[in-house]
Amino acid sequence: MKIKPHALRRFCGTNLLKNGHDIALVKDVLGHADIKTTQVYIDTTDEEMRNAIDELDI
Repeated sequence: MKIKPHALRRFCGTNLLKNGHDIALVKDVLGHADIKTTQVYIDTTDEEMRNAIDELDI
């Protein structure tokens, strides 16, 4: 199985964030100058979005 660099960066960035690291740290680890670039690399699931909304306690 061949892993493309973009997929590896996406995997690493997403997992760092899911493990509680701040997005600013993830930006630095990935070597991005702009946090907007980092946001492109982060994947979220529908379940994660539902859980975040549930935590709002509205």
